[in-house]
Amino acid sequence: MNNGVNNSELKIEPVDNTQTTQPTETPKPAEQQSLGSNVKIAPVQPMYDENGKVIEQPKPAAKPAPAQTAPRPEITQPTPTVPGEPPQIQIKEENKTEETQQEQTKQKKRLSLTPLFLIIIVALIGGILYIKNDKEQIINQLKYQNIVIDTNEEKVQLDKNSTLVQDLYHKVATSVKEDWANPNLDDEMRRYLAFRQINSNMFYDSHCDLFDQNKIYNYTCDNKDFKPKAFKEEMLQIELKKLFGENSKIENGNIQLGRQCIGGYEYIAERGEYVQGQCIENNAITIDVKKEITEAYRINDEIYIVEETKYISGNKGDIPETLKDGIYTYTFKLDTNLNYAYISKTYKTKY
Repeated sequence: MNNGVNNSELKIEPVDNTQTTQPTETPKPAEQQSLGSNVKIAPVQPMYDENGKVIEQPKPAAKPAPAQTAPRPEITQPTPTVPGEPPQIQIKEENKTEETQQEQTKQKKRLSLTPLFLIIIVALIGGILYIKNDKEQIINQLKYQNIVIDTNEEKVQLDKNSTLVQDLYHKVATSVKEDWANPNLDDEMRRYLAFRQINSNMFYDSHCDLFDQNKIYNYTCDNKDFKPKAFKEEMLQIELKKLFGENSKIENGNIQLGRQCIGGYEYIAERGEYVQGQCIENNAITIDVKKEITEAYRINDEIYIVEETKYISGNKGDIPETLKDGIYTYTFKLDTNLNYAYISKTYKTKY
């Protein structure tokens, strides 16, 4: 039967099944892709059909987005200059200019404070040297006076004929006429004792203007036949503080003991002066006195001078009751100005 096919021209060749077609190899990636420092992705393997042809090339998985972090300084890794040495990491400093300006500002502030610090240091050194020198002067003065200040409450005997004891005693010792006029240690007596300490160079010739004889008993002042002496009120205040202590407060007032012609200087506030008056009548006294230092001693910073007193009547008359025989003790205390301030005068009977 003829099916329209020319069998003479149709040739069927046998197939050699021993030979197979090798699939074409897809080049592998040059290097593995990595995600992070610890996660690595293996190379992508292609897929083949039965004839060895690549039928699909899967796409690599998308790399996860890096976590958002704060900006960090840029790090560069230059080639090492010496072979074999590891490269040094260099960090670019951000805001270097701003930091430099801040440092310069701080430096200027430090420089501006330097002179002040120097002045303070010099002042401290000067103060220390001054205190040291002042302390040495105090010690030397106390040594000169043969006085040692300590907390010892024991009684220390002093030489009653020493310069210190004699000087203190004569500043406050009184005559029989002064005792008779005022035997008490009141402000009137204190002004009078301070008045006795004023140097004669502080007195000067003056006048009687504003002198009121009604304010000071038994004294007058007349420019016609009398030229008074005077001194500034400040001089009395200085001697009051020296004799009775820096903290003593004694008001200005006339210098007169009782109603006697002893002292005789009227205080005139408008002139700021003490002006001498002229005594009208001077009362005589016939009483004598004998005074003697029997003992001088120190307890801590106080000095005690003990005086034995005996009043004697010149005409064998009566002795006023205000004049008492017995033992008088003068007390002095070391003051802040290194003067011994006159503190008190006490009395006790001898027997």
